[in-house]
Amino acid sequence: MSRHLGLDLGGSSIKAVALERDGASWDGVPVREPVRQALGLPTRLINDARAFGFAEWRLGAARACDTAAFYTLGTGVGVAIANTTIVLTPSEAGSPRRAT
Repeated sequence: MSRHLGLDLGGSSIKAVALERDGASWDGVPVREPVRQALGLPTRLINDARAFGFAEWRLGAARACDTAAFYTLGTGVGVAIANTTIVLTPSEAGSPRRAT
């Protein structure tokens, strides 16, 4: 069995760099590559709301649903939407990514 690591972050991230994190000084900080190097595992970075939605849709309460919406509440509000084979967040609505 191959091993991989998934990291989830609140806020926005793109190209494995944190863009914003609840006002903290994460702007532009590389996240994925230092973790990948330290642990020696293929690593993927994902928004926390999208990770939650994907896990519930594939393994949890929504696994029998064709369409589901997921919300996270904390210092901000996160949303993920699953529809058949796609899990996306509102900011990704213009370019949904297939969940694999």
